[in-house]
Amino acid sequence: MFRFDAGQKRLVPETAYGTRFTDGSTRARALVADSRGDLWVAPQHGGDTQTWVETTLGRARRDGSWEPLPIPDLTRIGDIHGLRIETDRAGREILWAVG
Repeated sequence: MFRFDAGQKRLVPETAYGTRFTDGSTRARALVADSRGDLWVAPQHGGDTQTWVETTLGRARRDGSWEPLPIPDLTRIGDIHGLRIETDRAGREILWAVG
C-alpha cells in the first residue's frame, strides 16, 4: 500500500495501516475507505494468485491494527475484485464485496 508524498514527488509506503501491507508479505486485492478513514481490504499474500483465505476480508485501522470480518462461506462469491461502501438513510455504512 502506497501514498503519494507531494514533498518527495513520489509514492511512498503507507505504514499507518500496518506493516503487513508495506513489507511485501500482503497485497491489497481490493480496498475502500470508510468514513472513519479506515480501509476495508481484501488481502492477498505477496506472490499468491488466489485470495488469502485466513483473513479474506477485514478492516485495516489507522492505528495499524487488523480486524477480520467473519463472513460464512465467503468463497461462494469467488475472488473479491472490488469493495464499495454505501450509506443508508440512517447514516449507516454498508460494505459491498464484488466477486
